[in-house]
Amino acid sequence: MNNDYEQAGFDGFLSRSIDDVQQTNLESTGPISTQVRFDASQISGSLGDQLQIGNIKLDGVKGRISVYDGDNEVIRIGELND
Repeated sequence: MNNDYEQAGFDGFLSRSIDDVQQTNLESTGPISTQVRFDASQISGSLGDQLQIGNIKLDGVKGRISVYDGDNEVIRIGELND
């Protein structure tokens, strides 16, 4: 049985790593790796001035959140003037 979480790269313990070496059983020492688990690494930095996720646009320069229905803006939160 293949679950959606396994397709996303998680194992049965719901952990994910960038190291492909498998441990044979829980009593064995397991692989010795210097690689950091993907989910444990800290990410920092800027996403930019505008971020669009699907039909939702976050505009940091204009200070608003817009929701689009195709080409038409149907919801605007924040600064209303262009």
